[in-house]
Amino acid sequence: MKENEEVNLGLTQLCGQDNGKGEVTFSTYWERIPGVSHKIWFPGTPEADVQRRLMERDGYRLTSLCGYSVKNRAQYVGVWMKPAPSKNPYEAYYGLSLTECIAKDKYLTTKGYVATQFRVFNNGHNVLCTAIWEYSPGKSHSVEVGENLPRMYRRIQRTDILPRQISHFFDSENTLKYVVLWSNVHTMRFPNPPEIWNDSTSIPVTYLKGAPELLSDDQLNFITKRVEHFMKDLDIPGLSVAISKKEQLKFAAGFGYANVRKKDPVTPHHQFRVGSVSKPITAAAILLLVDQGKVELDDHVFGRNGMFGYIIERKSGISYEEFVKKYIWGEVGVSEIQVARPSLTERARREVLYYMSGNKVGFNPYEMLSPNRIGPWGGWIASPIELLQFMAHFDGKKYFSYINKPSFFL
Repeated sequence: MKENEEVNLGLTQLCGQDNGKGEVTFSTYWERIPGVSHKIWFPGTPEADVQRRLMERDGYRLTSLCGYSVKNRAQYVGVWMKPAPSKNPYEAYYGLSLTECIAKDKYLTTKGYVATQFRVFNNGHNVLCTAIWEYSPGKSHSVEVGENLPRMYRRIQRTDILPRQISHFFDSENTLKYVVLWSNVHTMRFPNPPEIWNDSTSIPVTYLKGAPELLSDDQLNFITKRVEHFMKDLDIPGLSVAISKKEQLKFAAGFGYANVRKKDPVTPHHQFRVGSVSKPITAAAILLLVDQGKVELDDHVFGRNGMFGYIIERKSGISYEEFVKKYIWGEVGVSEIQVARPSLTERARREVLYYMSGNKVGFNPYEMLSPNRIGPWGGWIASPIELLQFMAHFDGKKYFSYINKPSFFL
């Protein structure tokens, strides 16, 4: 949870369930919320009331409340968040029966409250409920109980009244029934966060010492403007640029933030996941084995007696990462480098953070294929300066010349 907070992912929904073995598993839903902080709460436990008072004192607000049953014992879990999505008064209840919850809903409706969450669950022979109501005069909602969701949907003719939450239970005759919260209050989703950069935002730049003096004012302005336009257009938190000429470093700079939450600027020495640029690094390692006579370029990779798999590990006797660090990066003169690790807590000292902004899709970069699985073709981290060192070192090497042959990419 702390890792997600660090990249501005907020826990907006949380609930537990019995996995069939009397153990609790949790389902979660996360959204991009800049500056978010949250705490998990288990109401009904001895510490719950003290925790609630402390969280209220510290500016947190209860935003999610859910109940579940484990071995016929009702349990509850809530999420407290700040900044709070609303400052309106609210009331929250747990441990009520469905009948009591509907009665509470009718009462609070007369007081100008609207249900923002309404969930039910079976606990033995009982149907229990958790709900949150927020004071919102002028808004409306309804709680419907039924067996046929399409029919329930057709009954509502207003386009502004939408199903905000659906839960279910089995009645005394073991009939599946649904409880649907309808309302014209959109509280289950947070608004899209603002873009990191706008037209008037100044993007911080950190130059490598002496780099600006090697360029003319026009050249420096050209690079800066192009990078800023690229970052603002795609909402990119940070990037790094390095330029060489005749295998000599001429310019390097970091733009934007390596950590948006802490406003840590990107420097020329920050490392990024280099993606498919890992392929020529692996190619250099394989061609080193060719130069050592351990592999032939026409060796079979697929089929019977093929070498498909981690060829470098099989032929060198050490791990892929260890081989590349020792015989490739070691020769280049780069020691602090690695294949990226799959979580924030394992990231390298100079590695930047990755965010959902910029991709316009909404996936979490840390939930993609783990870098250690894709290391040979997409898992390395490096700074642009280190990549230029790699290129300068291997440019013209006997075994590296194979990479320029079209057949190498077939």
